[in-house]
Amino acid sequence: MNDIIDAHCHVYPQKIALKAAGAIGSFYGVDMSYDGTAETLLEEGKKSGVTRFLVHSVATSVKQVASINEFLLQQAAEHREFIPFMTLHPDMSEGEISSEIERGVKNGFYGIKLHPDFQRFNVDGTEGMRICAAAEARSATSSSPFSSSSAGMSSRLFQF
Repeated sequence: MNDIIDAHCHVYPQKIALKAAGAIGSFYGVDMSYDGTAETLLEEGKKSGVTRFLVHSVATSVKQVASINEFLLQQAAEHREFIPFMTLHPDMSEGEISSEIERGVKNGFYGIKLHPDFQRFNVDGTEGMRICAAAEARSATSSSPFSSSSAGMSSRLFQF
């Protein structure tokens, strides 16, 4: 049987999930149907035949990056169905961006989630280009999950 992958899922810690999901709904002017927890995502996904979930979240400040990434790694460890993408923030320094990407690569993230609307930056501006340059520099190594090489992310996505 082939996996059905939902390629855009947000999950949040239980204590802030409902508030975070509501904030997304408010931002886009839509009513949110679910509470933003991993358990609800898995339950609803199962009902519709989804077997894997690309999960991510967005840091709205630099200070949120590490804790969000830790939460996503913890969720991926608990739920094999999850394919985690890390978050970065455009206000991070080049060193912070590179360090967090390196940490993400070592810990099993499959990619990076940015959200120019929420994070208030132009993806093709200075901030976005710094993040892309750091990811590109890291992907030049054959062991990076961000690489398109056979040892990289594209092959990992099909090795669940």
